[in-house]
Amino acid sequence: MVTILQAEHEMHQWYEKHHSQISDRYTIQDLMHKRIELAKQHTHLNHDISAIRHLALSQLAQELRYNKTQEKQFVEQAFDIYYVARNKVKLYSDVIETIKKLHQRYRLVAITNGNADIFRTNTGLSDYFEFSWSAAQAGVQKPDPTIFFDVIEKTGIASEQIVHIGDDPESDILGAQNANIRSVWLNRDDKAWPESIPRAWKEIHSLYELPALLESI
Repeated sequence: MVTILQAEHEMHQWYEKHHSQISDRYTIQDLMHKRIELAKQHTHLNHDISAIRHLALSQLAQELRYNKTQEKQFVEQAFDIYYVARNKVKLYSDVIETIKKLHQRYRLVAITNGNADIFRTNTGLSDYFEFSWSAAQAGVQKPDPTIFFDVIEKTGIASEQIVHIGDDPESDILGAQNANIRSVWLNRDDKAWPESIPRAWKEIHSLYELPALLESI
């Protein structure tokens, strides 16, 4: 969330410099609210955050009465500003060391409901993952099991041989359960488990715990 807010801030600064009509009219919070309302009107795009953002940018261009050429240029430039900032990810201290260790023994795949691309981030994590797969590519968002089934098909690994690690009980844990995949809940903040969802297979509070857990299977 911190990364997204920083990306929103960088976009607003770009508006101030190049499209001040927008920054004069809307705060960062205003623009976020407009995009949320737009998503409610286009629920068929809920799995594709980038598509929603493109639509919101087109709406802004139309408000400013840009012609089609201007609109296209504005949308492309604005989205590029956002996307570069969106992929400036700050990792938790336990990530790199753990991923390097896991890479030595396991095949790693990243899946996300969002639009950050592990192969475009500044983290160096792309060296350790076979590929990433997003809700936009799958056509649906977690907890729909489709994104997990896609990974099964792409890797050729059976569901019972896969373990999914995630921090969201609904999208990550329930999503994995819907695909008959074992799930590990990364509960960094000691949150209570929601009673409406079957409990995760295992729970950890730091990624440092993960290698030993997997070795115990």
